[in-house]
Amino acid sequence: MESTGVYWIPLFEILDSRGFEVHLVNARQISHVPGRKTDMLDCQWLQLLHSCGLLRGSFRPGDEICRLRALIRERHSVVEQRSDWVRRMQKSLDQMNVCVHHAVSDITGVTGMAIVHAIVDGERDPRVLAHLRDRRCLKSEEQIVAELTGNWRPEHLFNLGQALKIYDHLNAVISDYDTEILRCIDSLQSAVCEDSSAPPPASKAKACKISQRGRSPCVRASIACRALI
Repeated sequence: MESTGVYWIPLFEILDSRGFEVHLVNARQISHVPGRKTDMLDCQWLQLLHSCGLLRGSFRPGDEICRLRALIRERHSVVEQRSDWVRRMQKSLDQMNVCVHHAVSDITGVTGMAIVHAIVDGERDPRVLAHLRDRRCLKSEEQIVAELTGNWRPEHLFNLGQALKIYDHLNAVISDYDTEILRCIDSLQSAVCEDSSAPPPASKAKACKISQRGRSPCVRASIACRALI
């Protein structure tokens, strides 16, 4: 079977579930053969090459891993979409000269999101917005006030609100994916290893990085399964 797009997947899964040994062939192996450009001729050519033992099947993991890989890949796509909407929020803020990214290191952090939500909800006073800073924020309220004095244009505020709405929705979608991925990972765990725990990190710095990445409940699982992408 030639791996073209995603069209081969349903037939592959049906044949595999019924006990057929299916060889998934990379189209690059035969792409330079001239004179065979129709589906029928390609099919016959593949059959001839396979009967001569000249085709090598591509690696495809087991069914359980394929399910997990499909979830992780789609979650990765949603995360990329979320990043795009963060850039859109940043663009709307820049157009109003509201430099939230100067006030905080990460606009999607606790302080950044609190400020953006307050702006969308109608707050315009920079001192009130600065008062929303988290106690761990490096900049003082006075420094943040100087960055939050802008030109509040209604069209940019509307764009900001819509971008924030989609960003929050994508966060909810990612949370659903996290739950489903963790459920899938739990089903893969061996009963023998159920009570075992991972070894401690080699250093405090490594432990801190793991803790920061672990703010999302599925981040560490996604990192561990990155090879599946």
